[in-house]
Amino acid sequence: MNVSRLYQQSRGESWWVRLLLPVLALLWLGELAAPISQLLARPAGRPPLALALAATAAFVVMYLLVITNGARLRSGLQSKPAGAGLAWAPTLVMATLAVLMGVLYGPSWLGLFVFAAVGSALRLETWQAAGAITGLTVVAAAIGLAEHDSLAALAQGGLLIAGIGASVATVGYTIRTTRELRAARAEVGRLAVSEERLRFARDLHDLLGHSLSLVALKCDLADRLVASAPERAGQEIREAAGVTREALREVRETVAGYRRPTLAGELSAAQEMLAAAGIGCHIEGQPPRLSPDTEGALAWTLREAITNVIRHSRARRCAIRLSQQEDRAELEVVDDGLEQPARSGGTGNGLAGAGERMAAVGGECQAGRAADGGFRLAASVPLLLSPSSGAISSQAEQA
Repeated sequence: MNVSRLYQQSRGESWWVRLLLPVLALLWLGELAAPISQLLARPAGRPPLALALAATAAFVVMYLLVITNGARLRSGLQSKPAGAGLAWAPTLVMATLAVLMGVLYGPSWLGLFVFAAVGSALRLETWQAAGAITGLTVVAAAIGLAEHDSLAALAQGGLLIAGIGASVATVGYTIRTTRELRAARAEVGRLAVSEERLRFARDLHDLLGHSLSLVALKCDLADRLVASAPERAGQEIREAAGVTREALREVRETVAGYRRPTLAGELSAAQEMLAAAGIGCHIEGQPPRLSPDTEGALAWTLREAITNVIRHSRARRCAIRLSQQEDRAELEVVDDGLEQPARSGGTGNGLAGAGERMAAVGGECQAGRAADGGFRLAASVPLLLSPSSGAISSQAEQA
């Protein structure tokens, strides 16, 4: 999965999701208060107190570095370390210091193995972290047995090391998996929009390729025959004109089909595309009864609005509302997107085209940032098409 795409996905998450594991890992440092107090209270002797404080400081620094680096890895700011040794180095250093403190200063320092387990869960891949946590649990139990620690204390320590390490590894794996799924759904939505455009281009190519090629051949032939066989040249020109008119008729029928979708069909398509992009969809109201031209313009505006939501909004939810107010039908599409970079410089060609379609049937279209964030598109059309607007629509269709 692309790292930059994962980072873009992580920016839309709640702040507490991004800080959950680092904050919990920092709060756990309070567990060092008890062994440090016992260390300071013991009489001077061997091993020296300075060695214990230096080892503790080195352990805490390494732990903080692991937390910081692990948080950056989960946010997608950098990739995993290139070498396996680099990934395992912090765990090995922390485990060595934990063994040193446990052997020299007693079982009260075996809690350092919990920190080493948390660091492994943050730093390593899930299967690697499982092996490291298991190894740390076994080493801590061996030191406890050598120090004649009680079986109850050994069991409690083992459960803490294994349980906390496994919990952190599970939460980290869940966060990474969720982020990858969001990125995959966004990619599916982008591909759906791209596929629709390719289908349109493919249909036009299939429709016009043969006709235009035939016209070009007949025109070339007529050009060669115009001096030697003018009647034959005229016949070729007339046939080319017939092919051109037939192609124009087919294009008009095809374009009319694309430009005159139905609201019911577009609502169903909007639900499918938003679901594929991982965006929740809520629809209110029912499609009103409209003339074909008016319904087609409103349905096309809905299609453009949904395309913008999928491509630009990074939204989690989208609401589509249909209502009828006296002599007008209204459409509103609102998303909760956090950023709309593609919209910051203007309304874009698609929204401008939607406004032109609305004006052609006597309606209007407004688009901009919603009052509570996100993006809002509102369109309204008359329920009864006036003769003037019908004429405008007819002229636009012929164009």
